[in-house]
Amino acid sequence: MEGTMKKALACALVLASAACVTPPIPENYSGPIAIIRDTAASESANRAQFFYLSEIDGRKVENVLMASRKANAGRGFSMSTVDFARDVPAKASTLLLEGRVAYGAPIQEIINSGTVYTVQKTLNFTPESNKAYVVKGVLSAERKEVWLEEVATGKRIQ
Repeated sequence: MEGTMKKALACALVLASAACVTPPIPENYSGPIAIIRDTAASESANRAQFFYLSEIDGRKVENVLMASRKANAGRGFSMSTVDFARDVPAKASTLLLEGRVAYGAPIQEIINSGTVYTVQKTLNFTPESNKAYVVKGVLSAERKEVWLEEVATGKRIQ
């Protein structure tokens, strides 16, 4: 019974986080496209850092943290990361970038709340057509930073 309840809770969390997202490409958009890739790094078997695009023009979009939580649903305290990228319109947009430390289970985040570092950055940006970008960052007690950079050159986007 206990295992069933844990799985039900994990599924509910995944569904709740995914229920409010919209596709990054608007329904009738037919213009140029760019790619934005999220990043994640495991720190242990149950803790990882995530750097991702969470909103485009105020609309929540799926990201690496959501995809990783979905992939880890029902695995107890385990937290492994997945690769995640999405196409975005190559047009002027307001992007919300986020960085977050996450654990495999909500109780771990409550117990370790002092080390669940987060950061956000709003960026007004026009991605170039057919270019790839990556969200990167640093999360520690001393430094909390998230940024976007061009994949081909490593140039940070201000």
